[in-house]
Amino acid sequence: MGILGGERNAGEIEQTNRQEDLNYGEQLMEIKDIGAAIATRKYFVVGDQEETKIEILIGKPQPFPNAVDFFCPVQLKGSGINKLSYAAGVDEVQALQLALKLIGAELDILNKEYQGALRWIGNEDGDLGFPGID
Repeated sequence: MGILGGERNAGEIEQTNRQEDLNYGEQLMEIKDIGAAIATRKYFVVGDQEETKIEILIGKPQPFPNAVDFFCPVQLKGSGINKLSYAAGVDEVQALQLALKLIGAELDILNKEYQGALRWIGNEDGDLGFPGID
């Protein structure tokens, strides 16, 4: 019998258990802070008197508790927002890469709320400086 019949070979069991453990761990993991930020960026809204509107903080990638994969914490704060989240990857680099894409997606949403007027000091032409979702 195959997987549908309830029997699995050792490789299938190991992979399935690993995925179930990762899903279980990720569903229960709650971030209270990002720890020490390894990078930050501040955004402003064109025409707004308040200089900093949104700040992005990226935490150090670290291993999940009781798992082999890694997560990279991120925080968006300012203007009534304080959102903590993370991106997960098979190693620190992938977790960081995916965190950058996560930030890009969050900024795209925020930029729409600000009618495309969100900017940062490094580029005032509208490029938010993070990769988007492929």
